[in-house]
Amino acid sequence: MNRLSFFLFATTLGLLTNNSVFADIPTAEITISYVPTSPSDSQGLSSVDNGKDELTFLATQASFGSYPPQHKKALTMDQYQFTYTPVLAPNADSLLCNTDEDMANVDANDIPNYSDSSVVMLVPRGVCSFEQKALNAQLRYNVKAVIVYGALSSRYGYNETTQEVIYPLDKYDYDCSYGEGTIDYSELTFDPTYESSNDALVNGKCETGKGKQECASHKCLITSPPEESGSSQLCCAWDLPIWLYQDSSIPGNTTDTTVVIPAMYITMDQFDQVYNIMTNDKDVMLSMYARDRPAYDLSGALVWMLGVFTAFLASYLSASEIRNQTKQIQNGALISRHSEQNADHQHSSPKESLATSRGIRSRSRSPRPRHSPLSNPTHTTIEEALEPNYSESLGQNDEESVEITLSHAVFFLVWSSFSLLILFYFKIYNLVKVMYAFGCAGALIQILIIPLFEYLARGRSGPQKIFISTSFLEIGNVTYLDFASIVTGYSIGFIWLILAFFLNHAEQNTFFWVVQDLMGISICVMFLSILKVNQLKIASTLLIAAFFYDIFFVFITPYIFSGQSVMVTVATSGGPPTADPLWCEKYPSDKDCQGGEPLPMLLTIPRLADYMGGASLLGLGDIVLPGLVLSFASRLDASNRLVTAVREGNVPKGFFKSYFGPIVIAYAIGLMMANIAVVVMKMGQPALLYLVPMCLGSLFFVGWNNGEIAELWNGPKVLKIAEHYVRDAERRVHGHPGEESEDDISLTRVDTNSNNTESSGTFT
Repeated sequence: MNRLSFFLFATTLGLLTNNSVFADIPTAEITISYVPTSPSDSQGLSSVDNGKDELTFLATQASFGSYPPQHKKALTMDQYQFTYTPVLAPNADSLLCNTDEDMANVDANDIPNYSDSSVVMLVPRGVCSFEQKALNAQLRYNVKAVIVYGALSSRYGYNETTQEVIYPLDKYDYDCSYGEGTIDYSELTFDPTYESSNDALVNGKCETGKGKQECASHKCLITSPPEESGSSQLCCAWDLPIWLYQDSSIPGNTTDTTVVIPAMYITMDQFDQVYNIMTNDKDVMLSMYARDRPAYDLSGALVWMLGVFTAFLASYLSASEIRNQTKQIQNGALISRHSEQNADHQHSSPKESLATSRGIRSRSRSPRPRHSPLSNPTHTTIEEALEPNYSESLGQNDEESVEITLSHAVFFLVWSSFSLLILFYFKIYNLVKVMYAFGCAGALIQILIIPLFEYLARGRSGPQKIFISTSFLEIGNVTYLDFASIVTGYSIGFIWLILAFFLNHAEQNTFFWVVQDLMGISICVMFLSILKVNQLKIASTLLIAAFFYDIFFVFITPYIFSGQSVMVTVATSGGPPTADPLWCEKYPSDKDCQGGEPLPMLLTIPRLADYMGGASLLGLGDIVLPGLVLSFASRLDASNRLVTAVREGNVPKGFFKSYFGPIVIAYAIGLMMANIAVVVMKMGQPALLYLVPMCLGSLFFVGWNNGEIAELWNGPKVLKIAEHYVRDAERRVHGHPGEESEDDISLTRVDTNSNNTESSGTFT
């Protein structure tokens, strides 16, 4: 990847939040315990100690009424207070929809009162609202809980004006592709609308299996009035969990209008199982609990640790070359000093001793000598070391890195805004997936796969075999190890891309999110090894621009684009689905059910042991952009140690006595603040709102405390000196042509098995 395309890809990194919408998820569990009347009744069910069998299934809770505790918590309490005797609604009020006038005409003996019993009443869906049913069950019959269950009859209506039956709706209530049949309309009873007594007859005439997709409910609905032949079409009925929503016509806030008992919903199939147990077995009891959820968001903590680790690792590795040179110089200096003592050089001057300890030699290399600021150990300050000719060479970056300038910072803001608007208007989200898959696969190959394969092949002797030799794009020789790494890396990226395109909620797939995180970590490490900030004013400009960029595109754009946040819309692949969640559960591939899936430029870990699903996310931009500051601090500390090692022969230690340590801690605190804000506000947060002030503020504070703000603002000269040494050492190691300068600094390595020394690297 060339430097320009790499930088363009880097500038598209930003905050991503998870706003995925799912269908109604069962949030409660119901357990039926009973004594079976025959051994066959208990087949496939769990047994309990008192001789009873149990059947447990999931249910949805209402948005009104009280909520039972989670199952595990209930076991530590008096669990019997959540155990009820199940009963059906009375025949005189079978739907719990009768008005007070209707109830005045009902015989008092037909109105049971369960005030002295712990009873849960089961009532079919239909006619009146869910909340009205629960309120009537609470006030009229004094039950302790209510369960509404699905019913075929609830899918029909009646128009009082036209006196016509209102039939179920195609796709919303039934789908003929899962099962169908016909029935003679004269066999049915409508009084005035569909009667539940028709259920057995209708279901018996409907084919729900052979040659078609399985009809999960095994029940059918009449789709329309009879045709000329007198028959009506039957189609497979949907039977899915639904949300018991509130009735806005009920005022509430009073004793007579507020539901205080728990209310839940079960499907037709679940009710059939309960009804079968109630009518055939003994000692039937029903328990209701909320489903267990973890008390703490472990995945959020793991993503936080992964984000901090990635930022630390990437920024730490960005200074690895400087650190390696420091180790070589320090080791060489210690050996040289030991040799000096054995040679009885105590009478040499300090300058001579220091020069000897560094292995300074005078050898002519070129007619035009080049100077190194530390080739002369008499220099005591960085300013003295910087001669005019040498200073001019400091601006020349090596070929493998890009020093970010003010123009780059401005370009970041412009290009990121342009890219975001392009994605917002043209919705080319799949292009981002393709870029991520193959761009990050390349980083994965360089950062992880090649080192892994080299480690596995370390026992092989001799040079690696050449697979192909070419001058195309200056690739050069490609070994078999390189070829295997490339094939492996891009195959992993291709498989990941296939899952991203064709797997619903792919982020829940273990292979998918693990590979995505590994590729994300790799690209962050590569970013910070290539993109470098050498001045505090550049870092401040870039991060402050990103700070306001996030604020504008997350919080301001809804006032410009008809309520749509550009950042959230793009981050969620076009925003949440526009279709009803229940429709999307039936037809997840529908175009109106698409969206809500976060774009892949992030670290993600699915929420662990949480039936609600979802994932904890951290955008790679929230690592890379603050990581530029961390990398700046890491390279600054490493450069100071290199200069100190050259001059004094020792390296100052202390993680917290430098710039890098405090800023890593500041990053960790800022990211934790963002995570806490997500929990408190119950919505995704632009992490840069917290990370930018923490990281920049910490860098300014440490610089002010050290009295180095001006030096940091304009660019520490020691940083450029160290980078120049590293480049010069690499040129020497790789065989730079020509003769050596009189002012070269060479690193001396001693063979521990002999008295011979050899040059291992030379600084100019």
